[in-house]
Amino acid sequence: MARIVGQRSSSADYEIDLADTVAEVRAEASETYPEAEIVADIPSNRPVRADSKLTRVFRELVDNAVEYGDAESPRVCFELRDGSAENFVTLAVSDNGPGIPAADRERILGEREITQLDHAQGIGLWLVKWLVESYGGVLSFDVDEGGTTVLLELPAYGGDDGTETDDERLDAA
Repeated sequence: MARIVGQRSSSADYEIDLADTVAEVRAEASETYPEAEIVADIPSNRPVRADSKLTRVFRELVDNAVEYGDAESPRVCFELRDGSAENFVTLAVSDNGPGIPAADRERILGEREITQLDHAQGIGLWLVKWLVESYGGVLSFDVDEGGTTVLLELPAYGGDDGTETDDERLDAA
């Protein structure tokens, strides 16, 4: 897992355009899950401090929503929300499934002990949590009768904070 997540100091030092990253995942997901409706409302001027693994975060969330959802026509929606913290961008990823069980959410967020008999299924949401935290972000959940909304608070990229863009990093290599 450490190879996937990487070290925070090296994995979160690049400007990543949310709109481009979501569009890439949306295109792939539309081919993988033709029965699903994947929608996005992300302006192109919202860069975050992350790396290319952010694509994996979004893929895991779409996979989780479609595979564990019980809707005849699964729907996943990416949208920006007003954040609670300055210098962060809040991305909401919502679905119309049955909701992630409270016990699973509590385990993933560290609010419930994990035992041999009491543990979450799979590693997808764990990977999402670890990657988001490796960027200095925060993961939270909102579940109601309409489905699950996963909230990702990601550090905004300021452009003058000494971090490199992906293009600058590639040029230096």
